[in-house]
Amino acid sequence: MTVKTEAIKFDLDTPGAKRKVIIFFIKLAVIFTLWFGIYGQVLAPRRTIDKPLTHFISVSVLYCVNLIPDDAPFTLGTNLPERYYNLIRNNISILRIYDSCNCINIMFTYVAVIIALPNPLKRKLLFILAGLAAIIIADILRIIILLYVYLHFKSAFHFSHDYLFTILIDLLVLYCWMLFTHKKSVL
Repeated sequence: MTVKTEAIKFDLDTPGAKRKVIIFFIKLAVIFTLWFGIYGQVLAPRRTIDKPLTHFISVSVLYCVNLIPDDAPFTLGTNLPERYYNLIRNNISILRIYDSCNCINIMFTYVAVIIALPNPLKRKLLFILAGLAAIIIADILRIIILLYVYLHFKSAFHFSHDYLFTILIDLLVLYCWMLFTHKKSVL
């Protein structure tokens, strides 16, 4: 079986091709096992990564939404036992930004695939940094748009939150992976 695209050209029947695919999936399985073990047992309960990341995203969203002049600016409230930040307007909680909204699992999946794919270290580091920045920016934009969807089109909020923006973030990650595998990409 021959696979041909602009990005990757190899013949799965050539010696070593199947081995490379198997090694890729073994690397991915090891990375995922380590990550979810360490993250689930140590990092997530202590909020080692989630607390600063969710705070950064929440503050960035707050800053951006307050750039638009309004009679009632938004403020940020915290509810640390529940692990979320509130976007508040007129002393009313409008939107909650939970730790699960920070895209940490998407970021990890992106990084894990980059690490598992065969490419030079410099290229991997460039794509990891650029990809993580793109995911964080996309997540901030996602939450800003969700806030306005909630304020002006409440009936579309759950669909937008659960499906539309999930798909869009996933497509961004797939696009970044595609660029990474393409030899003539910009980075």
